[in-house]
Amino acid sequence: MQMADIFEPVDQNFKRMLLQRSRSGHAIENVSAKKKGGKCFPCQIISVEFTGENHIKKAISTLVDRREGIRNQKDIDVRREKQADTEMVLAQSKSDAILNRLVALEHKLDSEISAKEQLQSTADFKDIAFKNELANEIKGKENEIANAVTDAKELERTDLGMELHDNVNQLLVASRLYLEIARKNNAKREMYLDRSSEYIMTAIEEIRKLAKGLVNDAVKNLGFCASIEDMAHDIMEVHPMKIFCSMDAAVHTPVNAKFNLAVFRIVQEQLNNIIKHANASEVKIDLAQNKGHIVLSISDNGSGFDIKKKTPGIGIQNIKSRAESFQGNARFVSSPGKGCVLTVLFPVEKSKG
Repeated sequence: MQMADIFEPVDQNFKRMLLQRSRSGHAIENVSAKKKGGKCFPCQIISVEFTGENHIKKAISTLVDRREGIRNQKDIDVRREKQADTEMVLAQSKSDAILNRLVALEHKLDSEISAKEQLQSTADFKDIAFKNELANEIKGKENEIANAVTDAKELERTDLGMELHDNVNQLLVASRLYLEIARKNNAKREMYLDRSSEYIMTAIEEIRKLAKGLVNDAVKNLGFCASIEDMAHDIMEVHPMKIFCSMDAAVHTPVNAKFNLAVFRIVQEQLNNIIKHANASEVKIDLAQNKGHIVLSISDNGSGFDIKKKTPGIGIQNIKSRAESFQGNARFVSSPGKGCVLTVLFPVEKSKG
Protein backbone atom coordinates (compact mmCIF):
# COMPACT_ATOMS: atom_id res chain seq x y z
CA MET A 1 0.00 0.00 0.00
CA GLN A 2 1.14 3.52 -0.76
CA MET A 3 1.01 6.33 1.79
CA ALA A 4 -2.01 7.84 0.02
CA ASP A 5 -3.82 4.52 0.52
CA ILE A 6 -3.31 4.72 4.30
CA PHE A 7 -3.36 8.43 5.19
CA GLU A 8 -5.31 11.47 4.04
CA PRO A 9 -2.80 13.93 2.49
CA VAL A 10 -4.91 16.84 3.80
CA ASP A 11 -4.74 15.57 7.41
CA GLN A 12 -3.01 18.39 9.33
CA ASN A 13 -1.59 15.99 11.92
CA PHE A 14 -0.10 13.84 9.17
CA LYS A 15 1.45 16.92 7.53
CA ARG A 16 2.87 17.96 10.90
CA MET A 17 4.39 14.50 11.37
CA LEU A 18 6.11 14.66 7.96
CA LEU A 19 7.48 18.12 8.72
CA GLN A 20 8.77 17.07 12.15
CA ARG A 21 10.36 13.92 10.71
CA SER A 22 12.12 15.89 7.96
CA ARG A 23 13.56 18.28 10.55
CA SER A 24 14.70 15.95 13.31
CA GLY A 25 14.68 12.51 11.71
CA HIS A 26 11.89 11.17 13.88
CA ALA A 27 8.34 12.04 14.86
CA ILE A 28 5.41 10.85 17.02
CA GLU A 29 1.87 12.02 16.17
CA ASN A 30 -1.80 11.05 16.49
CA VAL A 31 -3.35 10.64 13.01
CA SER A 32 -6.23 8.93 11.20
CA ALA A 33 -5.46 5.87 9.08
CA LYS A 34 -7.60 4.11 6.47
CA LYS A 35 -8.32 0.43 6.24
CA LYS A 36 -8.49 -1.32 2.88
CA GLY A 37 -12.24 -0.69 2.80
CA GLY A 38 -11.68 3.05 3.24
CA LYS A 39 -12.93 3.24 6.84
CA CYS A 40 -10.81 5.53 9.04
CA PHE A 41 -9.67 4.76 12.59
CA PRO A 42 -7.55 6.75 15.10
CA CYS A 43 -3.96 5.65 15.60
CA GLN A 44 -0.54 6.86 16.70
CA ILE A 45 2.34 6.84 14.23
CA ILE A 46 5.98 6.60 15.30
CA SER A 47 8.22 7.22 12.29
CA VAL A 48 12.01 7.36 11.93
CA GLU A 49 13.75 8.56 8.74
CA PHE A 50 17.27 7.49 7.79
CA THR A 51 19.59 7.22 4.78
CA GLY A 52 20.19 3.72 3.55
CA GLU A 53 22.48 2.24 0.97
CA ASN A 54 23.22 4.31 -2.16
CA HIS A 55 22.14 7.41 -0.17
CA ILE A 56 18.48 6.53 -0.58
CA LYS A 57 16.21 8.01 2.08
CA LYS A 58 14.10 5.42 3.88
CA ALA A 59 11.72 5.43 6.81
CA ILE A 60 10.47 2.92 9.39
CA SER A 61 7.04 3.64 10.82
CA THR A 62 4.92 1.93 13.46
CA LEU A 63 1.15 2.36 13.73
CA VAL A 64 -0.55 1.81 17.09
CA ASP A 65 -4.35 1.44 17.07
CA ARG A 66 -5.75 3.98 19.59
CA ARG A 67 -9.37 2.80 19.52
CA GLU A 68 -9.07 0.52 22.51
CA GLY A 69 -7.14 3.20 24.43
CA ILE A 70 -9.84 5.75 23.67
CA ARG A 71 -12.56 3.32 24.77
CA ASN A 72 -10.61 2.54 27.92
CA GLN A 73 -10.23 6.24 28.65
CA LYS A 74 -13.96 6.74 28.19
CA ASP A 75 -14.59 3.85 30.59
CA ILE A 76 -12.20 5.43 33.09
CA ASP A 77 -13.96 8.79 32.74
CA VAL A 78 -17.34 7.13 33.30
CA ARG A 79 -16.04 5.31 36.40
CA ARG A 80 -14.62 8.52 37.76
CA GLU A 81 -17.86 10.36 37.18
CA LYS A 82 -19.74 7.59 39.00
CA GLN A 83 -17.21 7.66 41.83
CA ALA A 84 -17.48 11.46 42.06
CA ASP A 85 -21.29 11.19 42.15
CA THR A 86 -21.07 8.58 44.90
CA GLU A 87 -18.67 10.70 46.91
CA MET A 88 -20.96 13.71 46.51
CA VAL A 89 -23.91 11.64 47.76
CA LEU A 90 -21.88 10.38 50.71
CA ALA A 91 -20.66 13.89 51.48
CA GLN A 92 -24.22 15.20 51.26
CA SER A 93 -25.44 12.39 53.53
CA LYS A 94 -22.70 13.16 56.02
CA SER A 95 -23.51 16.88 55.86
CA ASP A 96 -27.22 16.13 56.39
CA ALA A 97 -26.39 13.92 59.36
CA ILE A 98 -24.22 16.62 60.88
CA LEU A 99 -26.92 19.23 60.28
CA ASN A 100 -29.59 17.02 61.88
CA ARG A 101 -27.36 16.41 64.86
CA LEU A 102 -26.67 20.11 65.23
CA VAL A 103 -30.40 20.84 65.08
CA ALA A 104 -31.02 18.19 67.74
CA LEU A 105 -28.27 19.64 69.90
CA GLU A 106 -29.72 23.13 69.52
CA HIS A 107 -33.14 21.86 70.62
CA LYS A 108 -31.54 20.13 73.57
CA LEU A 109 -29.72 23.32 74.49
CA ASP A 110 -32.93 25.35 74.32
CA SER A 111 -34.70 22.81 76.55
CA GLU A 112 -31.93 22.83 79.14
CA ILE A 113 -31.80 26.63 79.22
CA SER A 114 -35.58 26.84 79.65
CA ALA A 115 -35.60 24.24 82.44
CA LYS A 116 -32.66 25.67 84.37
CA GLU A 117 -32.83 29.41 83.74
CA GLN A 118 -33.71 29.90 87.47
CA LEU A 119 -30.37 28.44 88.53
CA GLN A 120 -27.63 31.03 88.56
CA SER A 121 -23.99 29.96 88.83
CA THR A 122 -24.52 26.25 88.16
CA ALA A 123 -26.75 26.85 85.13
CA ASP A 124 -24.33 29.45 83.69
CA PHE A 125 -21.40 27.07 84.06
CA LYS A 126 -23.19 24.19 82.34
CA ASP A 127 -24.34 26.51 79.57
CA ILE A 128 -20.78 27.60 78.80
CA ALA A 129 -19.48 24.02 78.94
CA PHE A 130 -22.21 22.84 76.60
CA LYS A 131 -21.50 25.61 74.08
CA ASN A 132 -17.81 24.77 74.16
CA GLU A 133 -18.62 21.11 73.54
CA LEU A 134 -20.83 22.05 70.60
CA ALA A 135 -18.14 24.33 69.11
CA ASN A 136 -15.50 21.61 69.45
CA GLU A 137 -17.76 19.06 67.78
CA ILE A 138 -18.42 21.38 64.83
CA LYS A 139 -14.71 22.06 64.48
CA GLY A 140 -13.97 18.32 64.58
CA LYS A 141 -16.46 17.61 61.77
CA GLU A 142 -14.97 20.40 59.66
CA ASN A 143 -11.51 18.86 60.11
CA GLU A 144 -12.89 15.43 59.08
CA ILE A 145 -14.30 16.89 55.85
CA ALA A 146 -11.03 18.72 55.08
CA ASN A 147 -9.02 15.54 55.71
CA ALA A 148 -11.35 13.53 53.45
CA VAL A 149 -10.82 16.05 50.63
CA THR A 150 -7.03 15.82 51.06
CA ASP A 151 -7.12 12.00 51.02
CA ALA A 152 -9.26 12.02 47.85
CA LYS A 153 -6.78 14.30 46.09
CA GLU A 154 -3.87 12.04 46.98
CA LEU A 155 -5.77 8.96 45.77
CA GLU A 156 -6.48 10.73 42.47
CA ARG A 157 -2.79 11.54 42.08
CA THR A 158 -1.87 7.88 42.57
CA ASP A 159 -4.42 6.72 39.96
CA LEU A 160 -3.21 9.37 37.54
CA GLY A 161 0.38 8.25 38.00
CA MET A 162 -0.48 4.65 37.14
CA GLU A 163 -2.23 5.72 33.93
CA LEU A 164 0.53 8.11 32.84
CA HIS A 165 3.06 5.35 33.37
CA ASP A 166 1.88 3.66 30.15
CA ASN A 167 3.15 6.61 28.08
CA VAL A 168 6.72 5.52 28.76
CA ASN A 169 6.06 2.58 26.43
CA GLN A 170 6.01 4.91 23.41
CA LEU A 171 9.48 6.24 24.28
CA LEU A 172 10.80 2.70 24.50
CA VAL A 173 9.25 1.76 21.13
CA ALA A 174 11.03 4.69 19.46
CA SER A 175 14.28 3.67 21.16
CA ARG A 176 13.89 0.13 19.82
CA LEU A 177 13.38 1.46 16.28
CA TYR A 178 16.67 3.36 16.50
CA LEU A 179 18.43 0.23 17.73
CA GLU A 180 17.08 -1.72 14.73
CA ILE A 181 18.27 1.00 12.35
CA ALA A 182 21.71 1.10 14.01
CA ARG A 183 22.03 -2.66 13.52
CA LYS A 184 21.49 -2.28 9.76
CA ASN A 185 23.36 0.99 9.12
CA ASN A 186 27.05 0.78 10.04
CA ALA A 187 27.88 4.26 8.75
CA LYS A 188 25.57 6.08 11.18
CA ARG A 189 25.40 3.47 13.92
CA GLU A 190 26.75 5.76 16.67
CA MET A 191 24.26 8.52 15.87
CA TYR A 192 21.28 6.16 16.03
CA LEU A 193 22.59 4.54 19.21
CA ASP A 194 22.87 8.00 20.79
CA ARG A 195 19.28 8.80 19.86
CA SER A 196 18.11 5.49 21.28
CA SER A 197 19.97 6.28 24.51
CA GLU A 198 18.28 9.71 24.68
CA TYR A 199 14.82 8.11 24.48
CA ILE A 200 15.71 5.58 27.19
CA MET A 201 17.01 8.33 29.50
CA THR A 202 13.82 10.32 28.90
CA ALA A 203 11.74 7.28 29.83
CA ILE A 204 13.79 6.76 33.01
CA GLU A 205 13.33 10.42 33.97
CA GLU A 206 9.56 10.21 33.39
CA ILE A 207 9.34 7.17 35.68
CA ARG A 208 11.44 8.93 38.33
CA LYS A 209 9.23 12.02 38.22
CA LEU A 210 6.09 9.91 38.59
CA ALA A 211 7.53 7.99 41.50
CA LYS A 212 8.82 11.08 43.32
CA GLY A 213 5.70 13.13 42.60
CA LEU A 214 3.05 10.63 43.63
CA VAL A 215 4.42 8.42 46.41
CA ASN A 216 4.23 10.06 49.85
CA ASP A 217 5.57 7.28 52.13
CA ALA A 218 8.99 8.97 52.34
CA VAL A 219 7.36 12.21 53.48
CA LYS A 220 5.42 10.38 56.21
CA ASN A 221 8.45 8.42 57.43
CA LEU A 222 11.33 10.88 56.99
CA GLY A 223 9.53 14.23 57.26
CA PHE A 224 9.43 17.05 54.75
CA CYS A 225 13.00 18.31 55.42
CA ALA A 226 14.73 15.05 54.43
CA SER A 227 12.25 14.50 51.58
CA ILE A 228 12.78 18.01 50.18
CA GLU A 229 16.57 17.61 50.30
CA ASP A 230 16.26 14.26 48.52
CA MET A 231 14.01 15.82 45.85
CA ALA A 232 16.45 18.74 45.38
CA HIS A 233 19.32 16.28 44.87
CA ASP A 234 17.38 14.39 42.19
CA ILE A 235 16.48 17.63 40.36
CA MET A 236 20.10 18.84 40.32
CA GLU A 237 21.17 15.56 38.72
CA VAL A 238 19.11 16.26 35.58
CA HIS A 239 18.86 20.09 35.50
CA PRO A 240 21.67 22.70 35.39
CA MET A 241 20.48 24.36 38.59
CA LYS A 242 21.84 24.69 42.14
CA ILE A 243 19.38 24.25 45.00
CA PHE A 244 20.40 25.36 48.51
CA CYS A 245 18.36 24.08 51.47
CA SER A 246 18.36 25.70 54.90
CA MET A 247 15.71 23.97 56.98
CA ASP A 248 15.17 23.47 60.70
CA ALA A 249 14.57 19.72 61.04
CA ALA A 250 13.04 20.28 64.49
CA VAL A 251 9.97 21.77 62.77
CA HIS A 252 9.01 18.28 61.56
CA THR A 253 8.68 16.69 65.02
CA PRO A 254 5.53 18.34 66.48
CA VAL A 255 3.47 18.63 63.27
CA ASN A 256 1.06 16.06 61.85
CA ALA A 257 1.51 13.92 58.72
CA LYS A 258 -0.93 15.89 56.57
CA PHE A 259 0.90 19.14 57.28
CA ASN A 260 4.17 17.41 56.35
CA LEU A 261 2.70 16.38 53.02
CA ALA A 262 1.18 19.83 52.36
CA VAL A 263 4.57 21.57 52.84
CA PHE A 264 6.29 18.98 50.63
CA ARG A 265 3.68 19.46 47.86
CA ILE A 266 4.06 23.26 47.99
CA VAL A 267 7.85 22.98 47.56
CA GLN A 268 7.39 20.40 44.82
CA GLU A 269 4.90 22.61 42.95
CA GLN A 270 7.09 25.73 43.15
CA LEU A 271 10.22 23.86 42.02
CA ASN A 272 8.22 22.55 39.07
CA ASN A 273 7.13 26.14 38.23
CA ILE A 274 10.76 27.31 38.41
CA ILE A 275 11.99 24.50 36.14
CA LYS A 276 9.24 25.14 33.56
CA HIS A 277 9.13 28.93 33.47
CA ALA A 278 11.91 30.71 35.38
CA ASN A 279 15.12 29.54 33.65
CA ALA A 280 16.86 29.98 37.02
CA SER A 281 20.38 28.86 37.90
CA GLU A 282 20.01 29.08 41.69
CA VAL A 283 17.16 28.30 44.10
CA LYS A 284 17.12 28.72 47.87
CA ILE A 285 14.68 26.90 50.18
CA ASP A 286 14.35 28.12 53.80
CA LEU A 287 12.17 26.64 56.53
CA ALA A 288 12.07 27.93 60.10
CA GLN A 289 9.75 28.47 63.04
CA ASN A 290 9.28 31.55 65.19
CA LYS A 291 7.00 32.09 68.16
CA GLY A 292 3.68 31.87 66.33
CA HIS A 293 4.39 30.76 62.74
CA ILE A 294 6.17 28.20 60.58
CA VAL A 295 7.78 30.14 57.71
CA LEU A 296 8.57 28.58 54.32
CA SER A 297 10.50 30.65 51.75
CA ILE A 298 11.50 29.63 48.20
CA SER A 299 13.48 32.15 46.12
CA ASP A 300 15.10 31.94 42.68
CA ASN A 301 17.21 34.15 40.40
CA GLY A 302 15.15 33.40 37.29
CA SER A 303 13.30 35.55 34.77
CA GLY A 304 10.47 36.49 37.18
CA PHE A 305 7.08 37.84 36.08
CA ASP A 306 4.76 40.79 36.51
CA ILE A 307 2.36 39.80 39.30
CA LYS A 308 -0.13 42.50 38.34
CA LYS A 309 -0.37 41.38 34.70
CA LYS A 310 0.06 37.62 34.94
CA THR A 311 -3.06 35.55 35.52
CA PRO A 312 -2.33 32.98 38.28
CA GLY A 313 -1.89 29.52 36.75
CA ILE A 314 -2.98 26.21 38.21
CA GLY A 315 0.40 25.80 39.94
CA ILE A 316 0.07 29.05 41.89
CA GLN A 317 -3.56 28.27 42.73
CA ASN A 318 -2.56 24.84 44.05
CA ILE A 319 0.07 26.41 46.30
CA LYS A 320 -2.40 28.93 47.72
CA SER A 321 -5.06 26.25 48.20
CA ARG A 322 -2.70 23.96 50.12
CA ALA A 323 -1.59 26.86 52.33
CA GLU A 324 -5.19 27.88 53.05
CA SER A 325 -6.09 24.32 54.10
CA PHE A 326 -3.94 24.98 57.21
CA GLN A 327 -5.00 28.65 57.45
CA GLY A 328 -1.68 29.67 55.92
CA ASN A 329 -0.96 32.65 53.70
CA ALA A 330 1.07 32.29 50.46
CA ARG A 331 2.59 35.49 49.02
CA PHE A 332 4.54 35.89 45.76
CA VAL A 333 6.99 38.77 45.21
CA SER A 334 8.36 39.03 41.66
CA SER A 335 9.07 41.34 38.75
CA PRO A 336 10.45 40.71 35.23
CA GLY A 337 14.16 39.88 35.28
CA LYS A 338 14.42 39.88 39.11
CA GLY A 339 13.45 36.35 40.04
CA CYS A 340 10.66 35.34 42.40
CA VAL A 341 10.23 34.87 46.16
CA LEU A 342 7.44 32.72 47.56
CA THR A 343 6.76 33.11 51.31
CA VAL A 344 4.21 30.95 53.13
CA LEU A 345 3.21 31.60 56.78
CA PHE A 346 1.48 28.82 58.73
CA PRO A 347 0.07 29.31 62.25
CA VAL A 348 1.91 26.84 64.49
CA GLU A 349 -1.25 25.61 66.23
CA LYS A 350 -2.88 24.67 62.88
CA SER A 351 0.04 22.39 61.94
CA LYS A 352 -0.59 20.11 64.92
CA GLY A 353 -4.32 19.40 64.35
